[in-house]
Amino acid sequence: MDKYLTDWISIIDGMKNDNTYKASWGKAIIESLLEKDYTIVKGKIIVEEYFIVKRIMKYYWNLNSYFGLTQGRFLVVEKIIEDMHKQFYKRRQSDFPVLFGGIESFINRNSISYERNVGKLMRAINDNVAYRFLNYKRNKTNLYKLDLEKKVLIFTKDQLKSIKDNKKILLELIHYKWTLNIEKFNLSPKILKKVTNVNLAVSKKKNLDKHHAFLLKYHGDKLVDFYTGDKLDPANAKLDHVIPVYYIYSYNMWNLVLTDKKRKKVRIPLEKDIQRLKRRNIDIMEKFGPKSYPFDGDFDDAYNNNLIDMFYDALRK
Repeated sequence: MDKYLTDWISIIDGMKNDNTYKASWGKAIIESLLEKDYTIVKGKIIVEEYFIVKRIMKYYWNLNSYFGLTQGRFLVVEKIIEDMHKQFYKRRQSDFPVLFGGIESFINRNSISYERNVGKLMRAINDNVAYRFLNYKRNKTNLYKLDLEKKVLIFTKDQLKSIKDNKKILLELIHYKWTLNIEKFNLSPKILKKVTNVNLAVSKKKNLDKHHAFLLKYHGDKLVDFYTGDKLDPANAKLDHVIPVYYIYSYNMWNLVLTDKKRKKVRIPLEKDIQRLKRRNIDIMEKFGPKSYPFDGDFDDAYNNNLIDMFYDALRK
C-alpha cells in the first residue's frame, strides 16, 4: 500500500465524531476529482474550493432537508441549510421533502443569496477544516497543497491516480465515519445508505411493477383507495408509501398501498392510516401466507418485529 493511500486512510480513521465537516470535505474532494471538476496547469491538478463547497451544500441539503437528519446544530452549514429550507418552502404548497436537484430553479431565482451562502461556508471551511484536514496526530500529511489565497487545492497526477484507483475503500471509510456521527443525533433507519447516496440530485426510480401487480391481485374486483375507502379505477391507481420513502429509505411491500393518482404525498401519516396498514398486512398474511410470494418474509418480518410502529414512532419524534 503506497504512503499516499495510507495517509488518506489515517486521516479518515482519525476523524473525531464531534462534527461532520471533515467527512463532507473529504468526500467532496474525492468526488470532485472523480467527476473531473478540475483543471490541469503545468502538469498539476487544480481543484477550486468553490466546487468542493457547492458539493458540501448539496450533501447537507439532502441529509438535513430531504432525509430530515441533524448533524449538530452548531455547524454553520446547518444554519445555512435551515434558512434555505425555510425560504424554499415558504411559497411551496407541499412540504414534502425534495432532493437538491429539485431546488435548482429556486437557487437560480435566488442566485445572489445562494452565492453568499457558498462564500460563508467557504470561509468556515477555510477557518476550520481545509488545513486541519491534513493533520494526523502531530504530523502534517501531504494529501494536497492548499493555496488559501487562490482558494484552490493542488494535486499531482500520481495523487489523482491513487485516489481513482482506491475510490471505493476511501469513500466507504468516509461514509462509515460520517454515519457514526449522525447516529449520535438521529433515530432514523438506514443512515449509512442515506449517507452513501447523499450526492444524489434526484431520486432513483425503482421498478415496482410486481408490487403494483401484487396489490391488484390482493384487492381483486374490490379495489378501493387505501386512505379514503372509495372505489378506485385500476387505471387511476398509484403506489404510495404510507411511511414516507425519504425516511424509511426502502421499498418494502408491507409499507406500500394503492391510492388515487391525484392524492398528494404527506410527510407524516395519520395514526388511523398506520392502524389500517397493520390490519391490511395481517389480512394479506392470512390470505396469502406470511411468506406472501414474491415478497418472501416481508410481511412476516414487519409483523414479528413491530416495524410499522417502530418507524412511525421514530418519524414523529
